[in-house]
Amino acid sequence: MDNKEKELRDEYQQLKQQLEDPDIYSSKEYPKLAKRFSALEDLMDLFDQKQVLTGQMAEARQMATATDQDLVALANLEIDNLERQLAENDTKLTEALLPKDLNDERDCIIEIRAAAGGDEASLFAGELYRMYSRWCETHGYKTELISESPS
Repeated sequence: MDNKEKELRDEYQQLKQQLEDPDIYSSKEYPKLAKRFSALEDLMDLFDQKQVLTGQMAEARQMATATDQDLVALANLEIDNLERQLAENDTKLTEALLPKDLNDERDCIIEIRAAAGGDEASLFAGELYRMYSRWCETHGYKTELISESPS
């Protein structure tokens, strides 16, 4: 996971530099880059939190070796709490690093069907699809026709 973290940190720094350039805001790539930067920022927060928790765990374990029984009891409570937090953090990290579904990036799914009305309904459904697809193309969105024939 350390290699993955290093790769993600490098990508995060590159995106950060790209987004600091004022010309990027007029680019068509800006929304995509901003989304990826936001996702990486959340991941970096999780990685940073894991490092902090690991450091606190090491300190708590060192305190657990002390001779004062009260301090040992407090350190053991802290260790239990930190182990729970580390487990939660690891779960969140694992979920965040899982591959995403291709449809997650899509804004919406529109289903157009020709219902009652015969040929005229089919013609209208086709015109409606072309209207939406042309609008999407002019605004920089992708469209995909899944199936033209009813199942």
